[in-house]
Amino acid sequence: MKTRNLQYWEQWRNSKVAKRVYLATDNMLRNIKNENKIKVPLGLYRVFNLK
Repeated sequence: MKTRNLQYWEQWRNSKVAKRVYLATDNMLRNIKNENKIKVPLGLYRVFNLK
C-alpha cells in the first residue's frame, strides 16, 4: 500500500497540474507569511518537493 501510494505521489508531483497547484500554493503561502509573519508548515514543502 505504501509503495503504491509513493508511486502515485511521484506521478502526481511530476504532472503539470501539480506544478500549477504548487505555484499557486507557494504564492499563497508566501503572501500569508509576508502579511502575518507566519512560518509556513514544513509538511507542505515536503509534499510539494519540486525544484
